[in-house]
Amino acid sequence: MADIGWPDGGLTLPPPLAGKKRKIERAILDSLSGSGFSPIELPTLEYVSSPGADDEDRCKFLAPDGRLLGLRYDHTSSLIRFVASNENMKLPARL
Repeated sequence: MADIGWPDGGLTLPPPLAGKKRKIERAILDSLSGSGFSPIELPTLEYVSSPGADDEDRCKFLAPDGRLLGLRYDHTSSLIRFVASNENMKLPARL
């Protein structure tokens, strides 16, 4: 296939499929909300404190301040840091 500006494996959904995807996402969000879950958005990029074995597959970028940023593929540790830093959060947290 000709190079049209994005890497192989990228997903493009035409309007009918994008609409179906949004409808499914809304249904899931409504169901989770109805079960007491609250929405949360966490950063996609994080500072890489010390490169390790788990960082090998991660895309990395240099921040304007010279520190190394990594593309987050798992939000577990970010979510734990968020909950731990919010002393007034009711536990168990449903996020």
